[in-house]
Amino acid sequence: MNKRIVIPTLLISIFAFESEVHATQQIKIVPARPNTNYIKIARSTHERCLEAKDYKGCMQYNSQPSQTGKRIDSPKKDKQCYQDRDGKTICIAGNGVDVFGYPKQAGWTSIYNPRISTLFYIDPQVYKVKVRGEFGRYVETRMITRYRQAATAAIPGTTTVVGQAQTNCYSTGYSVNCNTTPPATISTPGIAAQPERIISELSSQIIDCKERTAAKHIGSSTKSRWEKWTDADAPAYANACSRDILELTASSFDKYE
Repeated sequence: MNKRIVIPTLLISIFAFESEVHATQQIKIVPARPNTNYIKIARSTHERCLEAKDYKGCMQYNSQPSQTGKRIDSPKKDKQCYQDRDGKTICIAGNGVDVFGYPKQAGWTSIYNPRISTLFYIDPQVYKVKVRGEFGRYVETRMITRYRQAATAAIPGTTTVVGQAQTNCYSTGYSVNCNTTPPATISTPGIAAQPERIISELSSQIIDCKERTAAKHIGSSTKSRWEKWTDADAPAYANACSRDILELTASSFDKYE
């Protein structure tokens, strides 16, 4: 009997991230070098979770790849790997470096999507969050998102002339003096060129177990509104909140202390 990969409660929606990448030109993705030794996720679970705001949390609650996915050989030093028909892969990360050359988050769940050259690491732990001086109501899940951002060309600065020059003259009796005021100019600074680089971003999903709301944060910045749990998200969030919160490891997240 194949062992089941248990995907922990996750931070943000992978599907939402993928949709954003394809819907905007602000993030330009460069395909990573191919790496075919990845995992298989059950497609039925994947499709069922597409509408969830917290796709990865939904996957944690519903995923049972041993029943509907095909197990394949694990990448070097990784464990329990599966792959779906779209090429998404999921493993328990081992040691070494990942497809982007960064150290792997050993023990975290990794999900790699070659279609948009993006790698997600999901922390299996849930943390208690102190809010207004107390623990017991809020929990945190964490994820790292890595992707290759294309190089961008420099954008030169511009100078715009507004209006016309004005000349005023006055007489002093025996002479005429004139002063000329040049037209106004508006200068816009240029933007320096950026080389191709790897973006690695740690984000947190803060879950309110009492009000049944959640919001994504990057550092101390709120990146999404506090919103009610959707039907798709609720099982995963409820699972995170079902633990003895006071016994969890304390989070370093301190925005609401």
